[in-house]
Amino acid sequence: MPEGSWEIRIGIKTREKNIVQIYVDGIPNGIPLDMGKNAEHPDIGYIADDLTEDDGVTNDKDLRNRGWMKAPEYFCMYPSGRSGRDDWNSLRRILGIYTLGDGKTHTFRMKSVLSSNTSDYFGYDYIEFVPKGLLETEDRY
Repeated sequence: MPEGSWEIRIGIKTREKNIVQIYVDGIPNGIPLDMGKNAEHPDIGYIADDLTEDDGVTNDKDLRNRGWMKAPEYFCMYPSGRSGRDDWNSLRRILGIYTLGDGKTHTFRMKSVLSSNTSDYFGYDYIEFVPKGLLETEDRY
């Protein structure tokens, strides 16, 4: 990975009934993430693009201010084929800006903070590494 500042995000499904603590390089990334909150929960604030007057532009900014993003436009849901952006269960959690590519080994870890006897699943669908310099010009794809 080229050296520089990168925004790290994870793609998740909000319907998972688990709470996880995320660690980057052994350091907790904020408070534990409640993966069971519906995307329309006030802490997230998802509004479908077709329910807004500006095709979701303002909602995208509001989500980002809360540390969230809708799934990318190119991401298609199975079996419907609709855009992941239109799926209120598919979101990206912004973990923050990190300096990477410096020749050091970096780690990413997720740990359930629920009791060990729970059978609830947790996980993520994908990780995105976006160069900090591209954040201002990034589109919904």
